[in-house]
This record gives sequence, C-alpha cells and structure tokens, in this order.
Amino acid sequence: MNIIEIWDVESSQYRLEDLLEEDIQMAEAYFGVKLPDDYIKLLKIQNGGTLICNALPIALNRWDGDDYLEIDNLRGIKKDKGIMETEYFKQEWGISKRNIILISGDGHSWFALDYNHGAEPKVIYIETDSERITQIYDTFQEFINHLYVHEYDEEEGLRTTPLPTIEDARKLINCSEEDDIIEGFDIFNSFIYDESIHEEYFDYLLNFIKSGNEDLKDYAAEAVWRVVTAQYPIDKSLIQKVIVELKDDKDPTIQNFLEEIEEIINSV
Repeated sequence: MNIIEIWDVESSQYRLEDLLEEDIQMAEAYFGVKLPDDYIKLLKIQNGGTLICNALPIALNRWDGDDYLEIDNLRGIKKDKGIMETEYFKQEWGISKRNIILISGDGHSWFALDYNHGAEPKVIYIETDSERITQIYDTFQEFINHLYVHEYDEEEGLRTTPLPTIEDARKLINCSEEDDIIEGFDIFNSFIYDESIHEEYFDYLLNFIKSGNEDLKDYAAEAVWRVVTAQYPIDKSLIQKVIVELKDDKDPTIQNFLEEIEEIINSV
C-alpha cells in the first residue's frame, strides 16, 4: 500500500490542521507510548481524514455473507481532537479495555491500537453493541498494508467468490502437508465466534502439540494466545489442557506465550 494514496483529499471530514511535532509529543506523553512510525508518516501527509481504501479483508460475521470490515476514516492528532478523544469515546460507548487508542470508528465499531502486549501495538476491532474485541493485525503497518477499495456489485448483489467453509477447513487440517494444515486451521479460526466449535478447535491444537512437529507446536501456542488476548469467551478448562501439555516445554517463545495466557485468564 502506497501511503500517499490512502487519503480522500476531496473530503474534509475528520481532517485536522497540519500535524506538528508538538502534537506527536503531546499524544505520546498523554498515552505514555510511542506511536507507530507508519501512523505518523500518514498523518504528516494529512492529519486524519476520510480514506479512499474503505475495507479490510476480514470476515467476522460470516453468517451474513460478509468477507470484509468497513473502515472509512483514520483519526489524526490535535489537542482534544482525533485520537485525543479516546477516553471520551470509551466512556460514551462503554469500552472498558485499557491501554488502547481509538484510531477509527463510528461508535458502534472501532479500530484501535492495543498496547497491552508491548511497545509495538496490535490493531484490534471493537464491536460495542456485542462487547466483542478481536485482534486483527500484529502491527499498524500490517493493518495499512491490507487496506483496499471494496466495490460492491449492485447489479448482481451476490458474491462472485464464495468464502471457504468450515468443511473446507476440516479437510485441509486433516491433510499431511504442514502448509495445508495451517491454511485449514486459519480458515477454521475465522469461525471462532461460534462457541459450538471451541472443543473441536482445542482438540486440533492438542493434536498439533502432540504431533512432534515443532512448527505446529509453536503455532498452537500462538493460536491459544491469540484467542485469549482477543477475549473470546473460551472455557478455561480447554485452555488449561493446552497449558498442561506445554508447561514443561523448554522453548522460550512458548513459555512467553504461556505466561501471558495464564496472566490473562487468571485476571478474568
């Protein structure tokens, strides 16, 4: 994504006066964080505004046939404006999650930087009506790189390419090739909102751990960490089964994941 092409320069909505260095310093001091370099680069071109690229290729509500998330703006920085309105909007819309910065949204849904897991923020999607929070990207740069222009085919009113189904995911997971297995589980993971598949989901992860394949084991530990940090309503007993299987593993990355997982589930 060429960051110069991101802004709808003909729209004045959400657009603030030119970004100054003192605005950056004010925001970083207020939130106690370092804002992503790519975010600052965007705001130096234009300090917030409407986006030309209006979608992200993420399916959260697959039962509606949706395969994307809409996004029409990115907030800039000025005193009491843009991202500096984060606390106001959090109170207004009942968002209790701490250490986040709201960077885009309309009230019913928000995109935010999540600083709960280190200096490099994750990007999360908040649905205030359902109180669901989903981690969607590991970095702001990844978030920007996935933006695209969604064009709806009004004449047909139908999708031209069907989404992979949960049956497609199961077939791939049961293949012998590691890449197919991971691709299948990534598809399966997009159905995680459905509590009826949680037990099956964790059975797959336990099989990955017991397979003897180090890559699949690492993948399983990270997958559990992702669903826990995204605050899906997962039965703790399912998570504990994974913890038991991995607690004696010597891999420092896995141990880091386990420490964060236990910290989160014990704080709930």
